[in-house]
Formats: sequence, C-alpha cells, structure tokens
Amino acid sequence: MKKLLVCFLAITGIFITGCSKEDEKTKTPVEFQLTEQEYQLKIIKMNEIFDKYGAYDDGTTSYDYYKREHRLAIEKLDLKELENFFIELHSPEGLKNVEDEFTIEKVDTNNLKKSTKSTMQFQVKGSHSNSIIGKSSSFVDFTIRDYETIAFVNAGATYENDNVSYDRTNGSNIVPFYPDANQDYFEHKGGINVSCRILAFGRPVTAEMQARFNRNGSGSVVSFRA
Repeated sequence: MKKLLVCFLAITGIFITGCSKEDEKTKTPVEFQLTEQEYQLKIIKMNEIFDKYGAYDDGTTSYDYYKREHRLAIEKLDLKELENFFIELHSPEGLKNVEDEFTIEKVDTNNLKKSTKSTMQFQVKGSHSNSIIGKSSSFVDFTIRDYETIAFVNAGATYENDNVSYDRTNGSNIVPFYPDANQDYFEHKGGINVSCRILAFGRPVTAEMQARFNRNGSGSVVSFRA
C-alpha cells in the first residue's frame, strides 16, 4: 500500500521520487499503443507493401509482438511513408541527393602525375534523405589508371534509421569516360554502377548505387535505385 501511494504521489507531482524497478517493469510503455491484433494487422499491411515492390522475405525477422525492439519499430512505422520510399527507390532518379556538395578523398597521397603507369585511388560520397531511412551517407572507392581506366574497389552506405542498412555489394558496372569536344579533358565523365542490397525492416531489396566523377576523381554518389 505504501509503495502504491509513493508511485501515485510521484506521478501527480505532489511528491518527487521514483518508483522501484519492480514497479517500472509492470508499467506499459507509452510508445506502445497498438493491441496485439492491431499490431499483427499492421505487419500484414507492411508485408503487402514489401511484396508489391519486390522486397523478398528471407525469414530472418519474425517481428514478435513480445519483443520490445520489434514493437518499437512497427509502432513508429508510417506505412504510407514506407510505400513512398519504395516509389522513390523505383523512380528513374532513385533516392536523390539532398546536398549538392560532395566530398572527394584521394586515398593515395602521392601526387597525380601524367604517366602511363599512374594509378590513383579515390573515394566519392553522396548524401541522401528519406522519411523512412532518415539521412544516409554512401561512398564508392575506385581507382583511375592512366587517367582512363576505372576500377571498382569498394562501396558502402550508412542509414540514420537502425531498421534500414546496407547489406552487401554484389558487383559493379563500369561506366567508361566518354570524350566530349565541348568539355575540358578532366571533365569527361565516367562512373560506376554498383549492384547492392538494402535491408529495409528485415527485407532485402536489390538496388543499384550510381557514382559519377571526372578523371580527377571529383564527383559524387548520385542515387540509389531499385
């Protein structure tokens, strides 16, 4: 009886103190609003969106109602925003850049020389934003040999939303430099299309990361697209 009174006073602000750990365990977290039936219905609707846009089920995530991290994720998920995420991912532009500025890092610190034996390694980065993934940052590492030959090294991405992640890189398609009489030599654009997977709420989505740059390595990751 005394313990209940203390908790009541704490809640009403009459007496400032805390409930015991045993009391906290029995409280229903305010972020959990769905009943089990409503929760399961939302899971069904979420999976219908995944199926519609080709995000296949690998069976690794069951979204158990009684697991707190699952309930938190589903409670916060906006199904309309989830569908909009896939609509944008499947658009010709993919997940678009939200920042015009790019970061370019020359991995090899040796001076770039006009030599038939010159191979330099670079990294281009991109920034994206979406209501589902939050802010994301992506990168592609590559080399340029003799100012001409592009070679893929590595790629990756990080997401603000813990329920979305970059899974793996399956390969790459080199976009060679194309001559253009109206452009300076170093502005001839090349690039790499990286085949990869994104994990969205436990569902793998096959996607493509597109990086574009010039012979100096200046450029950015321009989009993700399914």
